[in-house]
Amino acid sequence: MTLSAAAEGHARKILAILKDWNLHPGECQMLKVIEKDFIDAGGRLEDCVEGFEYGVEKGWWNLSGFEAFLTEKGAAEMI
Repeated sequence: MTLSAAAEGHARKILAILKDWNLHPGECQMLKVIEKDFIDAGGRLEDCVEGFEYGVEKGWWNLSGFEAFLTEKGAAEMI
């Protein structure tokens, strides 16, 4: 995947959502819940998926099944 500025913006929107929930490294949130909040904030599902992919490539979270697990690297990007 080519990392784009738009994809980074979408991933940062996901980080903001995780920060609003006060998620800490090693903790997880259901993908569907993140998607819902992303869409409720005016985003599109396609953009959310692109953001998830960007975050995985950057090591900000790991995806497992139906959950996203925040990493230390991702938590550092929340600041």
